[in-house]
This record gives sequence, structure tokens and C-alpha cells, in this order.
Amino acid sequence: MARPFWNRLISGSLALAAVLPLAACQQAKPSLSIGEALVINEVVTSNRQSYRDPVLGSPDWVELKNVSQQEIHLGGLYLSDDEQDAKKASPLPEVTLAPGELLLLLANDTQQEGCLGFHLKKSGETLYLLDTHMQTLSSLTVPELIGDVSYARRDDGTYGYCELPTPKAENGSIAAERPAISYLDKLSNDTAFDGTGNMPLVCEVVTGNEESLIAEGCPAHSDWVELYNPGNEPIELSRFCLGDSQKAYIPLPDRDLQPGERLILCCGEGACTAPGHVRLDLGLSSQGEELILTDSRQEPLFTLTIPALPKDVSYAVDSQGVWTYCLLPTPGMAPVDGDMTSSLEPQPDDGTQALVINEVLIDNRYSIMDQDGDRPDFVELYNQGTAPVDTRGYYLSDCVEDLEKWALPSLTVEPGAYVLVFLSGKDRSEGEWHASFSLKAGETMTLYNSRTRRYDSLLLLKAPQNISQGRDEDGKAVFFGMPTPKSANSHPLPTE
Repeated sequence: MARPFWNRLISGSLALAAVLPLAACQQAKPSLSIGEALVINEVVTSNRQSYRDPVLGSPDWVELKNVSQQEIHLGGLYLSDDEQDAKKASPLPEVTLAPGELLLLLANDTQQEGCLGFHLKKSGETLYLLDTHMQTLSSLTVPELIGDVSYARRDDGTYGYCELPTPKAENGSIAAERPAISYLDKLSNDTAFDGTGNMPLVCEVVTGNEESLIAEGCPAHSDWVELYNPGNEPIELSRFCLGDSQKAYIPLPDRDLQPGERLILCCGEGACTAPGHVRLDLGLSSQGEELILTDSRQEPLFTLTIPALPKDVSYAVDSQGVWTYCLLPTPGMAPVDGDMTSSLEPQPDDGTQALVINEVLIDNRYSIMDQDGDRPDFVELYNQGTAPVDTRGYYLSDCVEDLEKWALPSLTVEPGAYVLVFLSGKDRSEGEWHASFSLKAGETMTLYNSRTRRYDSLLLLKAPQNISQGRDEDGKAVFFGMPTPKSANSHPLPTE
């Protein structure tokens, strides 16, 4: 028999009353405490390359994360490595973290915002999150870590080791066992050079190109960076960026760098169509700067501090993997160790220079005349070598402290040939060469090769009129009773 309407209504109401509280319980989520919501997400206690601050360098770091669904204001909270000493507690910044947001704190002894005010121990220690009353909300015991390996949190709240730290980004692959070497160490310059790395090696840089790189299709005077693949597998260059401290990182071209291949990055204006070259919109300062290779997330992998460089001198890796100066840059090829030097200070000729000072006359009364009918003083140069010499990059001077006073025009000097330069002060090179200075007794005549950083010199002594000075067949400095411009020296005077 059907139940009366009121009985059905009462029964339905009771059933609904029973269901509503259950539904409410299913929809409500328990709120997290501050100690549960704000977690230490990642820690590096021996930072070298995992994070670089433009001002503070490479301090250790701690990353916090809001794992709740609500905003968290950090004002009034503290982080410390000593639960018992309130003086060591570092106040967190007065910021609000959105759900899922990360905050990076640098572990150094400065008091500026974003810094903890204390260092981290790479041998391991415990970090404490404290409330405004210095009561512990949560803690994390960080084990001993090697360089550039982090202790990182998984999504389930457990922790492990990350060989590629991810500051300001979601944590990557986390292992249960501590790795023997970090991913960044695997990509370091030393390991890359011997072929065990998998990133392109920056191997040579020129920041003042005049003639070190001249190629059809390449913009004139384009500074350049050379990349090299020392490994046995192709390198996908699009996974990397290159930049400096003044410019945003620029992605490398979308191409593979084959084993043993070299690629020239032209850092000038205008398109570059030269084979084996790629244009990169990156300016290089001849006064020195940092060149930074990053991964595609712009995380630094390798930083090269480039010193101030003269024109057409490169900073390059020698055969032993040591960065030094290369006096004769070799774009597209490995540098020659004999052209590399640890110092750019000019050095006296060590006997290896082919073009030398052969004869100097500083009181010309009866010897050669110039095109103007004058009898200026002169210096005679001689190629004593067995190969032609290009005079580009050579300078004459009357002062060792200013070796680049007058640049020789370009000329190929054959073996056994002579070059005559008048020391008239007329400063011209049409028809005959006239230096911009003259000489007198007591000064030093110098011939400087800017490519090798070597200079030949001859101290000029007081002599009678029309008596020249130079070197005899044995290279000894002597006087000559009869000047012989553009020909072999003769008639040396007795030295005693």
C-alpha cells in the first residue's frame, strides 16, 4: 500500500539531511599549516656554477616553495641553521608567495634582502623554519653535498639528489643516491676539452678584429668566437645560448656541430654568408668582459673571463687546455703553440725575427737624397730570413716606451731584400717612405712586430757627420765609414 504523502515527505527530508553533511565533508579540504605549506624545495651548499648572481657571484642558496592552494605572506617568518640561537635567525623577505611560487635565497653573510645572512656547510646541517616567536614550524636535514649537486624535494614530499640544480625553476630528475659528479662538472671546460663533455667548447675569441678574420661573405672587422666539438658525437647547438654580462643570451644556430668541427660565430653587423661562419648578434668589448655559455633555460654552464685584448690578438685554448694569448689567431684551425704567450708585454728580439734594423744614419750630409732634394736621416731594414715578410703590423719608433709610433705600410720584403725609411718627420708613404719622427744621438731606434710582440733595437751613439751605425756580418753593432742605403753594409770602422 502506498505511503501517505506526509510520510514520504518526512522520509525524503531525513534522507536529504543525511546526504548534505556527507557532501559538505567530501568538498571541504583540510588547510595546511604554515610549516606544511611553505617548504624548503632545493638546497645547494657548494655552489660553483649552478647559480650566478651579477653582484654577489656564486653564493650557496636555498629555494622555498608554496605547495598550498593559498597565498602565503612570509613576513614574520625566519630561516636559521641553529634552532637554539635566535640571533642567527634570518627574517624572510616581506613578500607574498602565490600557490606554487618559488623564492630563491642566497646564503652569504650580507644583510640585504634576498640573502640569509649566514653560510651553508657543505658537510651537512639542519635548516629550521621559525615563526615570529622563534618556534620551529618545520626543519630539513641537508646531507653532505658535492659541488653543484642539490638536495631537492620531490612532489610526494621526499627528498633526493639532483645533479643538475634548477634554481627558480621546478625541480628536475632527483636520484636516491648522491652522484659522484654534477652534471655541470661533466660539462666543464676541462672535461669538454678532452672529449668527455657534450657541449660545444668555446676555444678562441677575438675582440678587436682588423685582419685576423678576412673571409668572403663575412662583415669586415667582425669580432669572432670559435666553437669546437672535441667529442665523438654531434652536438645540437640549439640547446645552448651565448651571451655576456651586458646582453640577453642569444640562442646558438639550429644545427649540429659534428665531431672535430669548428664553427666561427661572427659578432659584427650585417649578414654573414661565409662557409663555416654564423652571425651572432653579440657585441664584444676589447677592454675585457665575460662570455657565458648557457643551456636553453639560460642556466650558466661555462663562464669565460676575457681579458683586454689588442687588435688581432686572440684569447685561446692551447694544446694543453690552458687559456692564453695567441699572437697569430687561427679561425677555423687549432692555434699553434709557438704563437701563444702568457704575457702581452713587448719583448726584445730573441733572434727569431726575420726583419731587422740593418743600418741607421742620423747625420746625413753626403749620402742619399729624397724626392724633395733633401738629405734626411734614414733607417735601413733587412730581411735576414728565408721567407718573404709582410710589413703589416710592423712599427718604427725612437722610444722603447712607445713602440707603435709609426706604422710601416704594407709591403712584401723578399729574403735578402732591403727597405729604406727616411727619418724626416714628413710622415708619408707615396713613392718613398718617410717616418713621422727624426732621430738624434742618445735615442734608440726600434722596429716592433706587433704580431709577435718582439722588437729589434739599436742605441744610437754620437758619431761624426755621415758616419752610419748598424750591424756587421756577425750581428755586432758597429760604425760604418761609408753609408750603404739599400745595399749590404761595408767599411766597418775599428771599434777600438
